[in-house]
Amino acid sequence: MRKEPVNYSGIQIDNNVINRFKLIAKSRYDKNIYDEYFGAIRTLNDLCNTHDTTSNEENIILGEDWVVMYAIKDFKIEILEWIALDNDNKFIQTKEMLNVFKNILLLSKGKYISAFMRHDTSYKFYLSFLKKYYFQEYSNSSIIDFCSPYEMTVIIDKLRKKYNTIEEYLNDDFSKKYPEYEKYILHNIDFGITKKFIKKYE
Repeated sequence: MRKEPVNYSGIQIDNNVINRFKLIAKSRYDKNIYDEYFGAIRTLNDLCNTHDTTSNEENIILGEDWVVMYAIKDFKIEILEWIALDNDNKFIQTKEMLNVFKNILLLSKGKYISAFMRHDTSYKFYLSFLKKYYFQEYSNSSIIDFCSPYEMTVIIDKLRKKYNTIEEYLNDDFSKKYPEYEKYILHNIDFGITKKFIKKYE
């Protein structure tokens, strides 16, 4: 039987919680991404320094095979990390995460939501809700992750020569030749929930 997801806030985020979320991240990400973003995190203070948060703002929700991290600030909610293991529990996993996100996003009434999303994972989840008019997008810009491997200069060179934006690159057939690089494209998004979302999930 699967364990229920648990929300840890502030000083509840101890070494045990940090080690559990790091195990999920280590199993999900390439070594260079893991080392850059998570390798040096040992304490709640390290986590806050990484996310530019205070301990009172930091929250971690741990599922059996996924983790969501977010911060509640004065005018916005920041989705900090959103990591799920790739396994045979996708249906249950997605159901659990949807329920968690529903609750987090409902906290955002009167605030906006800010998040960095990887093109090959959380961004796809976001787009599915945007297309259903559950989200209203305020801004969306894309960057290439600074910890991307040297081989990604293929994309960078093409961007300089042919494309004005990363979005133009992603819409071109050329990008389909390099799907392994999608995880190094990050979307920086500000959005809000719509009345349709509130009506369905409140």
